Amino acid sequence: MERSETVFNQQQQQVATQYNVGGAMHVYPPLLPPPIIPSAPLPVEDFVGRQEELMKLAAVLRQADGLSTRHRRGTLCLIRGMPGVGKTQLVLKLIEHVAEQFPDGQIMVDLRGTSKRPLRPAQVLHSIIRAFLPTYPYTDDLYHEQRLLHHLLLHKRVLVFADDAHNEDQISDLIVPIGSAVLITSRFNLKSGRRQTVLKLEKLPAPDAEQLVLDICSRIELSAAAELAKQCDYLPLALRISAGYLASHETRQVQAYLQDLMTQRIELLQQAPFTKGDPSYRNASVAASIALSYAALTPAIQQAFRQFAVFVSDFDENAAQAVLSDTEPTADALLAELEHCSLLEYGKEQQRYTMPALVRDFARAELRHTDQERATRSRYAQYYADLCRTLQREAEQGVAGLTAALRRFDQERPHIGEGWRWAREHTPPTDETDTIQLDYGLATMTLGSLRYHPRNERMEQYAAMLAAAHRQKRPNRVAIAMHNLGAAHAALGEYRTAIRYYEQNLALCRTINNRVGEGIALGHLGEMYTELGDYQRALQYHRKNLQLARAIENNKGVSIALGNLGYALSLSGAPQKALPLHRQQLELVRERGDWYGEAVALSRLSVALILIGEAAQAQQHLMRAQQLAREIGARPVEGRIADRLGQAALQAGNWVAARKHFDTSIQIARELGDRGAEGRTLWRVAEVLLKLGNREAALAALRQAVQIAEAVQHTEAATYAAHLAQHTASEAG
Repeated sequence: MERSETVFNQQQQQVATQYNVGGAMHVYPPLLPPPIIPSAPLPVEDFVGRQEELMKLAAVLRQADGLSTRHRRGTLCLIRGMPGVGKTQLVLKLIEHVAEQFPDGQIMVDLRGTSKRPLRPAQVLHSIIRAFLPTYPYTDDLYHEQRLLHHLLLHKRVLVFADDAHNEDQISDLIVPIGSAVLITSRFNLKSGRRQTVLKLEKLPAPDAEQLVLDICSRIELSAAAELAKQCDYLPLALRISAGYLASHETRQVQAYLQDLMTQRIELLQQAPFTKGDPSYRNASVAASIALSYAALTPAIQQAFRQFAVFVSDFDENAAQAVLSDTEPTADALLAELEHCSLLEYGKEQQRYTMPALVRDFARAELRHTDQERATRSRYAQYYADLCRTLQREAEQGVAGLTAALRRFDQERPHIGEGWRWAREHTPPTDETDTIQLDYGLATMTLGSLRYHPRNERMEQYAAMLAAAHRQKRPNRVAIAMHNLGAAHAALGEYRTAIRYYEQNLALCRTINNRVGEGIALGHLGEMYTELGDYQRALQYHRKNLQLARAIENNKGVSIALGNLGYALSLSGAPQKALPLHRQQLELVRERGDWYGEAVALSRLSVALILIGEAAQAQQHLMRAQQLAREIGARPVEGRIADRLGQAALQAGNWVAARKHFDTSIQIARELGDRGAEGRTLWRVAEVLLKLGNREAALAALRQAVQIAEAVQHTEAATYAAHLAQHTASEAG
């Protein structure tokens, strides 16, 4: 903690300026665009009633400054109530009323409390941070997220709406500074352990419920509206579904509908194994209303409704068509009908559909009662695997193609993850699910490397792919899985483990005569030995790779081999020989519009330039490389670039700038879990600290660097340890 506080305080002015915040700074995020001012969604247009609740909450928010001054933190309000009672819409209506009181932003975060995977505390904080900084990368470091959020909101007036909380632990760290406020909704009776205002939201009063019915469906008479409100248990969600159905089906007799509602609702509640007072008892009335709208659908629309339940997020018409078992009626007609019945929501701007959570839960239960679930999920998973394949091809079509592919990948990522997860977890595995797994593994090699965490996501994905490839006896796919597992370990600085996978991959590629795969394996083995400081062995692998790539006329392979060979030459003491190789590589990657390749080429060219004393020229190349890496979200490359910017500044004698760049590099390495990169940069940080006369901090950095070098089995670990011992002895003397 002491080391962290020292680093944080040294970064105070830089980060405070970057984010336009004041006070002592305790985090050092990478350079990012200025924060945006977020706003929450608007409430539904037919919102009625709740004046007493709105006035109470608005009064609490108006008193926020006085309360906050005494308690040194922002105001907290908990709004709890049964599912479907209108908690979310109440808060959105409140935000609409008090928006001017919070000019620096109003943020809505879905905590997913009723899902199988609620947001973790760090994810909750990160979701708020991303509202201001959309490209800020996620780290599971709760302390880091807390400090950054605090300083983003410091001296600002921001209203945070955390919707659908799961438990106290999920929200206990959601603390905002004075002047801001937090509104939390939950179906559970939560106690945060902090001073708070708690509002229990009850059902709509009968007059308001009746008015809501009349606003939605004007043909209903007042007496019928009163009966419908009663049968819907005065719950806004149930009222909107039922009244919406009558509004969109003008030939449906209201009295007949009410009779069906009364009969079927009672039957459903009698079958529910809950007692009054149990939270699940309240779900039944909502489910009854959904069931009534569902029962009124034609069989074809019912089937589509069930099948659309597989979507875990918003989706478009093409995806909807893909999951349907029948081609008639078409998806557009089915979607339109479900939207009219208030069972789907449509966003005109994005042209995407959303099934509300409670409605989706009901639809999934219905899907499970049929024999269609496995086939529907298979079509869903295959559609998004095919989409990934399309995006992979698009990403290879130059700069515009890559950026467009990344945007679409990010938009569809929840579905991609769910489809892949279903194929991995299907028990027992089948030839169909194994094929889907292999499709995902192949189709996400490029975009997945820019988006998935090597340990938290990549290893599980490719370990499952490897098992599937073995089951299907497909050696080419086995080789690809081995390669990607090696890449995941390499990204974490686990070079010896990566080498084992790459050696197996090389042997297999040679056995099946996969010449392109053989070259890739040679190149990666060379890279691993470069990282371990065994430059002569690295040079052998890279020369073999270059020779092979030229022999099979693999131009992309040639450019990669040139860069790898040049980098190893620079580190082995021959930077002059490396320069022409890097310039050849740079020309090749620019010819094919490869931003990722250009960022890597410029970064490695800069290493050679720094070693021959051309720090200014190296810095120019690195600034361009940094811009490219940020554009495509290549965090590992961005971390290496920050390290090399530090080296250039160090050579120029600018110790403060060098320290800043090195700190950024270390922050990214720790975010990614890349121990090798962290150790290398810590060594250079120690050099800066020694020049600044801070021997105690320098020795601490050296100790960490030695520990990491020994852990990754670097060839120079003993040399580093001796260097540390020398400085330690000098300090003692």
